[in-house]
Amino acid sequence: MSGPDGDAELSALIRSRSFADAPDRLIRASWHRCLEDFQLDPGRKLAIAQLTPAETAVESERCGLALHLAEIHLNRLQGIMQPAGYAVSFANRDAVTLAARIPHEFDVEIGRALAQGTRWREAEMGTNGIGSCLQLRESLIVNRDEHFHTCHEMMSCCVAPVFDPFGALLGCINASMVGGSLRRIDHRLAMQLVNRHALLLEDDLVGSLENACAWLSLRPLDRTWDWPALVAVDDAGRVIGANSAARRLGAEIADARGELLGFPLDEVLGCDLERFIRTSEEAAIELQLGRQGVPHLYACRVTWPPPPFAFRRHTAVSPSPGAPAPVPATRARPGGPRPLDLAYLCAGETRLALERPRVVRVADAGVPVLLCGETGTGKDAFARAIHEASARQGGPFVTFDCAAVPEALIERELYGDDVPHGAGRPAGKLQLASGGTLFLNEIGDMPLALQTRLLRVLSDGEIHPPGAPAPMLLDLQLIAATHRDLPAMVEEGSFRRDLYHRVCGYALSLPALRERSDRQVLLRAIMAEVGANGCSSTVETILLGYDWPGNIRELLQTVRMAAGLAGGGRIEVECLPAHLRLKAATTAEAGAGECAAPLPVNCDERQMLLEALRATRWNITATSQRLGLSRSTVYRRIRNFDLPVPSQLI
Repeated sequence: MSGPDGDAELSALIRSRSFADAPDRLIRASWHRCLEDFQLDPGRKLAIAQLTPAETAVESERCGLALHLAEIHLNRLQGIMQPAGYAVSFANRDAVTLAARIPHEFDVEIGRALAQGTRWREAEMGTNGIGSCLQLRESLIVNRDEHFHTCHEMMSCCVAPVFDPFGALLGCINASMVGGSLRRIDHRLAMQLVNRHALLLEDDLVGSLENACAWLSLRPLDRTWDWPALVAVDDAGRVIGANSAARRLGAEIADARGELLGFPLDEVLGCDLERFIRTSEEAAIELQLGRQGVPHLYACRVTWPPPPFAFRRHTAVSPSPGAPAPVPATRARPGGPRPLDLAYLCAGETRLALERPRVVRVADAGVPVLLCGETGTGKDAFARAIHEASARQGGPFVTFDCAAVPEALIERELYGDDVPHGAGRPAGKLQLASGGTLFLNEIGDMPLALQTRLLRVLSDGEIHPPGAPAPMLLDLQLIAATHRDLPAMVEEGSFRRDLYHRVCGYALSLPALRERSDRQVLLRAIMAEVGANGCSSTVETILLGYDWPGNIRELLQTVRMAAGLAGGGRIEVECLPAHLRLKAATTAEAGAGECAAPLPVNCDERQMLLEALRATRWNITATSQRLGLSRSTVYRRIRNFDLPVPSQLI
């Protein structure tokens, strides 16, 4: 539905919904997409997509630290907003709710719709707070009958996007209430609270970057309503992470590149940052913003992990006589090299150790590298490590996640905005990667229609940025990664054969953790990495014997959590997650023989087994596979835990 007739039909449909206020541009744009692009029926009653507990756990694990920090902010928001009747939640970039705080007075059906594991993609559910916010990458209010489907019109939602320190969309924070005012203005306070905590979460993520040596905040003195910009820099003074306010500021600075990541911060800002290093005091700096270079004052403050350091590329700052030797540029990591080091990532795995010098040589020769492997095997870390070990290590490392960006925005992100040249046009990822490395993560998820243009750009070796007078030669190393079977996708026609041969100059397959021969070496390196004080032999046996479906990412998260629970002491079985404790108890029981006395009932282990049985509808074979136990052990645990067996199974 397009053209005048389509617009008239859309207008009539919107009017028929009796909006109390005229919907704003974001709602209108969403309704257009729902009708024209997604072909949705607003009168149809929808079943909300619900992920299984296992699928939800995988999505939660992928979020890692971000989800942990988000839950902290949800707890704060809950205390403020729940008395006013709001439920608060955090959803990932795929619109899957990973954490929710729902008032007890909510109707059961509404509670289920907002609960953990529900998915609210706009393409499936129509205009809604979570899905539309992620589609637009902007904060918005979706109030009552502004929802596309009539079955959702009792809800009012205030949602704000959250971006990671590298500018990629991470997810969103949502506040929803049932009923409430039909006037959008009455939800503005809630919207302000959600926006504030989304920005605070971004600041927390920038502040948690482990390889940062210092953080610089810029607080506007003449625009007090603006959120302070926050950037993290490495030991060379290059920007390695920034919040949304900092990225906007970078785009506003006159004659700036419009991109902060990878560039020396003092060059971007046009001032010498060394004068801030020796003090925690705020100092005023003047930045020229906008096309006209209008001056604006900012209060600048630098903070760092103690003790202070000096950027290694500057020689003006030197310790005074008798002062201690300069501190190394990066935070100390006990027990080994930094994770971006290829030697660290390969650990003692023979196959990877043999590949290490080969992949660097082919990268230096300009051959595209394709990293293959299951989710969690460290493809993104390997890509960055290859860049750091190559001749292009001094250039930018630009990441583009093909699975994270909506299809409608992929072209803009890769090639840049189609606006007049010199009007502050954001450069595309291909242009930003010039002189360095472009990492196309999850290239198997790139829509087929967009593969053609990427192939043409890679084949021609040049790009014509929108608005530029002439094409620009591409000078970059390409690294792509996927967890999919690309040859199979080529055969079924969902991935272009010629693009596959273009990106697969040299294929490196990363083994799953369960297939690695160096699990013990890797485990001990990870323990040193997170600062764990070792573990008992029982814990090590459990960790080395587990299959780790989430691979290195899951192991790292488990060890980090266990080390936190150990509180600086040695990691014991009690510090492990419930499913690993259950496996430990099963192993001990099996070793004691079939006639061993029943073990004490652990509530977490009992609940874990019960949830697995319910998820598989009491299919003992499926449950045993899910938990990594034998069928006889599952039956024995059912008896020991005195689980209520459904009557139809008796």
